[in-house]
Amino acid sequence: MNGTYESFCKEDKESRLIKELVELIGEENTLKITKTYGGENIYVPKCEKSAFRTRDRDIYSQFLDGVSLKTLARRHGLAEKTIRDIVRNMESEMQTLRDPERNKMIRADFENGMSILNIAHKHKLSVTFIRTIIENDKL
Repeated sequence: MNGTYESFCKEDKESRLIKELVELIGEENTLKITKTYGGENIYVPKCEKSAFRTRDRDIYSQFLDGVSLKTLARRHGLAEKTIRDIVRNMESEMQTLRDPERNKMIRADFENGMSILNIAHKHKLSVTFIRTIIENDKL
């Protein structure tokens, strides 16, 4: 490290995290993260959670295409009740995503240069939720 680290961190518990980030992603990227997200609590999902979300969207899509709960349960090695819960949760999420006025404001904020994190705070929604709205113009 060239001294930048010492200039923006004190020796405390948080600085251990900064040291680990510098080792993992480099000093320049660590500085970018601390400038952008400093003071924020950030949740980084595990890859498994992302895989489950992908699976759930796939199950929901197949359900909408007319595949039965029983067939979906067999395909995915899950109980029918679990499939039913996934379908219900995905439907609830889709209903929440369908708010044209709010989504228009979110897209406008993003196009005007507001960060996704700030948009999430403004609308009291998760970063993932904001990304989904921005990436899906049909919502």
